[in-house]
Amino acid sequence: MSQHATLIIIQPGHKTLRVEISDDVTSIGRAEGNSVRIRHDRNVSRHHAEIILREDGYWLSDLGTRNGTTVNDNFIESEQRLIRGDVIRLGGTSSIEFTLSSEETIVAGEVAEARENPAVNVDTPRIAGAVVVSAPTRSPSMFVVTILGLVGGVVLISIFGGILLASNLINPKKSYDDPVSKDVGLPPQQSPSPSSDDADVLSSPTPEPEPSEIAVTDPTPNVLGSGAPAGEAQILAAKISPKNYKFDPAFVVLIGAYVNEYKSAGGYYSRAKSYTEVIDKEFVNVQGLPPIFGYVMAMSRTKLVETNGDVWSLPRSVIKVESGDSSDSGPSDSAKSTKMAASYIRGLWDVFGKEGFMYVVACYGMTLDEAGQVQQQLEIKDPTGQVRYDFWRMKNMGAVNGEQVERVARFFAAGIVIENPQQFGLNEPPLSTLY
Repeated sequence: MSQHATLIIIQPGHKTLRVEISDDVTSIGRAEGNSVRIRHDRNVSRHHAEIILREDGYWLSDLGTRNGTTVNDNFIESEQRLIRGDVIRLGGTSSIEFTLSSEETIVAGEVAEARENPAVNVDTPRIAGAVVVSAPTRSPSMFVVTILGLVGGVVLISIFGGILLASNLINPKKSYDDPVSKDVGLPPQQSPSPSSDDADVLSSPTPEPEPSEIAVTDPTPNVLGSGAPAGEAQILAAKISPKNYKFDPAFVVLIGAYVNEYKSAGGYYSRAKSYTEVIDKEFVNVQGLPPIFGYVMAMSRTKLVETNGDVWSLPRSVIKVESGDSSDSGPSDSAKSTKMAASYIRGLWDVFGKEGFMYVVACYGMTLDEAGQVQQQLEIKDPTGQVRYDFWRMKNMGAVNGEQVERVARFFAAGIVIENPQQFGLNEPPLSTLY
């Protein structure tokens, strides 16, 4: 039996499109000749991704793009099998919902499980990785026995509870001191109730579900401050480093707190444009740094507003080292200041490496010796190197301080705005058009 998939393409400011696909290979991109052409999103590459039909279902493949491809906000490294309800993002702005006319993409293991466990209903849709389950059918006699058993159990529990209360073995007032209830701002022993739309989906991230339970989804908020998707932070990180950084929900909230500040920095595109040639020379050609890093760093530090030819807010200690002259009063023009900034950032880059770029941002303004001490803390707190890509967790472990965390949060807030200006109502092109 043939399979038919439908792509629901959503682009901000444009009509939602439904495209039915049945070809073995469906190409997606901005250029003409693609099976699915997305013309109005500059974050989408000319030839961005392919959906390939195989015996076991549809597979999504990223074509080595700059901005990457995500499925349900998780970056794919090469390819990933798609299931109904998956949400694909190409570059972060446009989204594509993948739907199927049948559930033929269920793998053999899942079918076997469904046959062995009648509680699993394979005909129900999946929601962001969650499987909706239904209860097994029971006969009327079994229903009566079940009800009687429940009544008897309630009676026994009531008697046993009365004995415990009389013996002062339990204290009914103790629940009011439950720290968990206080932390989430709920009445004691009360949990948030799912809305009517989410009644069949649980949202707790732990523990791992048993086969008969419902799989859970990532509770990370999907918006930043004034409406920028949380996935935009991951996309910005992917433009700088291939490492898949984790963004804790609390970190996302902090980034969102600074978005409005950069949203109000109108005219930044024309200011940035005057730096295109010198950034391309010093950051890319001389130091081998990603050009976007320079633009976002300048935006996060000064909103690209010059002071004595400097948009980098270089500290005096750095200027003395980079100029080689302790009497140097500072840069006097944009070319000189950009050369100093690129050389200084390259030094930080060498301390932490490309994959540690968040710590480059965190240590901006510090001497290289001071940055080296931070690197030592990372080695002490995370000797295996597996945790440091969760920046918020490293903050909680004491590897970085509050001021350093603020620098990184501002960096991402600034980058999200300048790469996605239309999402914030700004009449400016994305800065990525400059490089």
